Amino acid sequence: MLVMLTEALPASGRGFIRRWLQEFRPGVFLGHASALVREELWLMFEIKYPDSGVIQIWPASNEQRFEIRMRNIERISITDLDGLNFITLQDAAWQEACERFGLRSKEE
Repeated sequence: MLVMLTEALPASGRGFIRRWLQEFRPGVFLGHASALVREELWLMFEIKYPDSGVIQIWPASNEQRFEIRMRNIERISITDLDGLNFITLQDAAWQEACERFGLRSKEE
């Protein structure tokens, strides 16, 4: 199972993703795709649509039973805390917690 949430993606990009995933709402995609297809879709964002935002979520063999990655999503990051991933809102409280507890986001 692969979930992709997109922001500011042109129609051509949405059409490309629809080759492998169902689009339930504009920018919300879900389906079964291989790891190769998942990586190709991610690479498409890096090369063709570098200004578009994307979140990918897929099953994994870890404590949370999923992996997540994102790019170009404003004010939100993934924070790793002892191997667990948490979605964090980057506001003043987030900055203070990072400094106080030594947290780091996966993107860094």
